[in-house]
Amino acid sequence: ECSTAQVEECTTTQPPPTKVKECQTTINKVTETVTEEVCTIKYEDVCTNSYGLTLNCVQLPRKTCENVDKTIEKDVPVQTCEDVTKTPEPQQSCVTVPKQTCKSIPTETCGNVPRSDCSLVATGEDCKKVPERQCKQKPIQYPVTERKKVCDGPAP
Repeated sequence: ECSTAQVEECTTTQPPPTKVKECQTTINKVTETVTEEVCTIKYEDVCTNSYGLTLNCVQLPRKTCENVDKTIEKDVPVQTCEDVTKTPEPQQSCVTVPKQTCKSIPTETCGNVPRSDCSLVATGEDCKKVPERQCKQKPIQYPVTERKKVCDGPAP
């Protein structure tokens, strides 16, 4: 006796690991020396004598410059990269397939078997053949058919 039912069968596949380049940017502080020109203006009195009598004085600006070394800090971005192996999550794919289940039901087969029926007599020659029914159970098994769909390649 067989019955067929729709059964969901699932398989889990592990995708292959992939290599990925991961980069990280850090900021390094770099000290640098620069030369700057620093100028100052000083006023000087310049006086002139006219005919030896009057003194005329004028303030004239005088610019003086000098080079000065300064130390400054600069931010310099530095990128470092490395190859990293990433393992993706396993993927499960399921399909519905028919599954046939069968049960063994024993059947009884009977046949007549001759038997000797003897009565106890002095001479021992008074025997008759009497048919006797002898039964045996014999299991009968029905086939189980399972159908599976096998797919190659990754699941969508």
